[in-house]
Amino acid sequence: MVPGRGRRTGWSVIDWAGAQKAGYHAVRRAYARVLASFKATDDGRLELWVTNSGRTPVDAVAVIEFLSLGGGVVDKADVPVRLAAAASARVWSGPLPGDVTRIVPWVSSTTGAFPGNRCFLAPLKDLELPAAQVTATEVSRDASSVTVNLRSDDFAYFVHLPHLPGHLRATDDYVDLRPGTSRRVTVTGLTPTDDVDTVIHAVPFVSTPA
Repeated sequence: MVPGRGRRTGWSVIDWAGAQKAGYHAVRRAYARVLASFKATDDGRLELWVTNSGRTPVDAVAVIEFLSLGGGVVDKADVPVRLAAAASARVWSGPLPGDVTRIVPWVSSTTGAFPGNRCFLAPLKDLELPAAQVTATEVSRDASSVTVNLRSDDFAYFVHLPHLPGHLRATDDYVDLRPGTSRRVTVTGLTPTDDVDTVIHAVPFVSTPA
């Protein structure tokens, strides 16, 4: 197992201390029962595929939004999704947006049938990611866990809880946040010596100065 934490890379998804690395959460999301994902094609189009690994059909609406990294939604489409059990299908196709460094396709479900997902259409170094300010608001706490809402004032990529020792577990980490939306995360395994305010501190890949 390769030692390392946070944004360091390696073939392991859990580090030497037992902490969950970014790859752990990426793999967990990839194994969702129902997965919606984008695919850019060689002929300049964008496809949305939905894969149902469950035993029951899926009947939902996929909301496709093209988010401007400068703020706002530049285009939107509501796509009906009807998929049999253990099936995968292309449910939508459209042209790629004009400026792939400033526009991010995002898909979500109106009923929570599948988790939200996005697709970067340009290398990360070329994206005009805004500097975001992320806040963590405590929702509830007991002797061994704390639940928080993570919220951002702008598009925030790779939002991470950097102060999670190996004995703590988060229901989610390394997440993307749209402006004005929130993500609820629960951290379990707290001990009396853990500083909760430090544990729930969250930072994005690009942040505003403190």
